[in-house]
Amino acid sequence: MILDLRANGGGSEDVSIALARHLFDAPFTWSRPIRYKAIRIGDLQRHISSWGEREALFNAPESAFTRTADGWYDRIPVGTDESDDGDSTIEHQPLPAAQRFAGRLTVLTGLRNGSGSTRTIAWLKERRGAALVGEEGGGSAEGPTAGNVFLVTLPASGIKVRVPNAWNRTNIMQFTPRRGVAVDVLVVPTLADFQAGRDRAVEAARDLGAVPAAIDPAAELTSALAGNWAGTLDYRDYGNDSRTALPTLLSVTGLALAWTFDDGPGKTVRSSARWSFTPDGKTMLVNEGRRRETMAVSELCRSPDGALTLVLDGKGHENGKPVTIRTVLTRDKAVLRITRMSRATGQPFIMRPSYQLRPV
Repeated sequence: MILDLRANGGGSEDVSIALARHLFDAPFTWSRPIRYKAIRIGDLQRHISSWGEREALFNAPESAFTRTADGWYDRIPVGTDESDDGDSTIEHQPLPAAQRFAGRLTVLTGLRNGSGSTRTIAWLKERRGAALVGEEGGGSAEGPTAGNVFLVTLPASGIKVRVPNAWNRTNIMQFTPRRGVAVDVLVVPTLADFQAGRDRAVEAARDLGAVPAAIDPAAELTSALAGNWAGTLDYRDYGNDSRTALPTLLSVTGLALAWTFDDGPGKTVRSSARWSFTPDGKTMLVNEGRRRETMAVSELCRSPDGALTLVLDGKGHENGKPVTIRTVLTRDKAVLRITRMSRATGQPFIMRPSYQLRPV
């Protein structure tokens, strides 16, 4: 079974629990008790709106909670497995064997996964050994803080802010703090995939278990890049974030790249780069001007229609600050694209230089 959760941001726990009952073969408790920093906030509630019953939200009986050693409050689980209150902190039973799926499970994940779907993915990975294909999503496998959210309008600015006040803690054994769930097979969607109507994550999921064909990255790249190219550089300035498009020429011999840029009347800029791979093909070495980078080969594949995709990941610096770097190269028929992206800790990737070229 291939379960596609890439577009799922999360939501009601009862949906995740219902899914788990079709996939798990033993009783399970989805969450640890919901944890609160405070259960009484005095007259501050006059400034707060939220969903649900205000009396239950602001004046729940203290007997409904236990106090932790460090001063937090844990809600005491209530209800039964068949209750309608959506309580995920009680033990749930799997469905009868005839109604469960017991075969191999693969889950497609992506950047749109939020905390609700991320904890589901974490459960499927831990309890069912699901193989994860795609990209690591957002959210946290530790558990979301959106169980209750206070909406507060700031009096001076009129800005409405969201203040989470309940931590829905995931009842799994292992997680990476403040992160989603790492994938087993990275598949980075590209513009070439989108334009071709190609879904490489599904292709990769279908091929799991098969012996992959050996690909020599140096030979593949040498073949894909050989010759002369013309097109455009779309460049995002590292300092002020402005963008500029420049006519561009590229000439490639082996893995030596020579660039020529038209930077305005009478101003031609030239640069060169040399790429090489370690003997095991798992690392690319980039020498470009003063820049020396060691990039891990995170993905290298050919689609059934012959398109080549190469994804490189590494570390670097921008404006004196450390960043994660990702370079995505695609050769799809007559179009060559090379895009370098970067991101600071906790931020999404931002496009930097991006080339779109055709052979001449």
